[in-house]
Amino acid sequence: MLRIFQNIRPISAIYIFLVCVIVRLPALLFGNLEPGATAAVHGGLFDTLNQNFYLSISLGLLVVFIQALFFNRLCIEYDVLYVHSYLPAYVYVIVSSIYPENLLLHPSMLLNFGILMSLYFMFRLYQAQSTSKILYYASLFLGILSLVLPIFYTGVLFVIIGTMIFKNISLKDILAIISGYIFPALIAAGIYYLQGIEYQIPQLDYRLKLRIDVQLQAYVAMTIIGIYTIAGLFKTLFNYNKNNIRTRRINMLIVLYLFFAILIVLTKSENFRQYFILPAAGIATEVSYFFLGNKKHRIKEILNYIMLLAVFYSLYGGFLQL
Repeated sequence: MLRIFQNIRPISAIYIFLVCVIVRLPALLFGNLEPGATAAVHGGLFDTLNQNFYLSISLGLLVVFIQALFFNRLCIEYDVLYVHSYLPAYVYVIVSSIYPENLLLHPSMLLNFGILMSLYFMFRLYQAQSTSKILYYASLFLGILSLVLPIFYTGVLFVIIGTMIFKNISLKDILAIISGYIFPALIAAGIYYLQGIEYQIPQLDYRLKLRIDVQLQAYVAMTIIGIYTIAGLFKTLFNYNKNNIRTRRINMLIVLYLFFAILIVLTKSENFRQYFILPAAGIATEVSYFFLGNKKHRIKEILNYIMLLAVFYSLYGGFLQL
């Protein structure tokens, strides 16, 4: 199965879409399989959308598919992996579908658009002539996310450290980063002011909240994907010098982002299942790196099927009473 994704032929994109459908097919056939999953993602516009389960799951499928293809395009264009393939898109879809809530359209899912756009601009830092504009836009998208999830304000450290991976950071770069972060908040404050409403600055909640009982509700899939991610990190480390300079630096940025996203998830452990998709791009990169290559192909295929079974168990084990 992995071989059909280890290329960049257009038909592989169709296979990615089929994976999105297959993962969600039991839910489409049998309805909301886990009581409370729909209620967990209600809020504002999503409250209306999620009243129609089939509409919500179809929109969620479309969003994940678009994100997976966009991220895969970044991996190809910027040589994130040493081989161009559709594996990052495949793993991205799997990681973004690990919990029942992730099958539905919900706010956390849309946050990944901002993350992917920020990564896109950060990738462009390599050998860029003018970095201030790039850093402004990279920070701007994280600043927009901060209006929804204030913990993203800490992403300013991610952007600063990420910049230092590619170049010596200057005062002009730091000002561009800060400006990008502040601008969305200024726009929001201006809109509130015109409406005669007092703008409340979002409170940053940085406390780590470990809720093991919540995290282990699908511990099998989470553990397996975690092991594959760690294996991918070690493989990346051992093959570091075999990559070109751009790939090395982008891999360092991906690892930095992975740890940053995991910390965000840990601060939101009360909604752990919804926010688990935030590190999807980082996890997809490392798991794809783990699966790449022709050595021990059969073993990798078996490990892939184990991952798929774990995800299906996470999604539908409760319905089947397993």
